[in-house]
Amino acid sequence: MEIKRIERGRFRGRLDLLGSMETMEPGESWEIPIGEISLRTARNVTSVATRTTDKVFTSQCPGLTQPYITIRRIR
Repeated sequence: MEIKRIERGRFRGRLDLLGSMETMEPGESWEIPIGEISLRTARNVTSVATRTTDKVFTSQCPGLTQPYITIRRIR
């Protein structure tokens, strides 16, 4: 997996979730600190990626037990 950043525009330097998720292999997971993205954004991007591509993604945030948002590629 390759972690990509947005290169131009208003959000330059932030994580490019969709671009990074396209490089994920089936069964691979990605843990992102909560401060870098919001859970709402992660859920929205995983939903869009699952609908528009042949890849299936999930996102979850366990909360206080684990301060990470986990994006996982199912298939």
